[in-house]
Amino acid sequence: MYLTDVSIDNGNFQWLTNSSKHHIGYPTPRTNDYNTRFDDLIINDLVNNRGCKIENITGKRGTIIFADTTYIHRGNIIYNGERKAITQYFFWYSMTNSSGYGNPD
Repeated sequence: MYLTDVSIDNGNFQWLTNSSKHHIGYPTPRTNDYNTRFDDLIINDLVNNRGCKIENITGKRGTIIFADTTYIHRGNIIYNGERKAITQYFFWYSMTNSSGYGNPD
């Protein structure tokens, strides 16, 4: 949830369509030290050559975003101002038993 108004200039959420491993496999390693951010060259290749599209999610304070984070996603660069947000992750497996259905064991 955005705690401040968020525009394209202050670190909006970005999500790449068609970027799950089902669609693109495993892209080239992220960076030399394999941190959690894909290099812009890799993102540009996915957009220009692999059918992905960057969706920029902006919104007013209080905007809630639901996203399948198995797809490539990131916060855009903050060019001006600040972005404050609260992030909560939910994992399907943690809410089910080992078979993937019903109540937890």
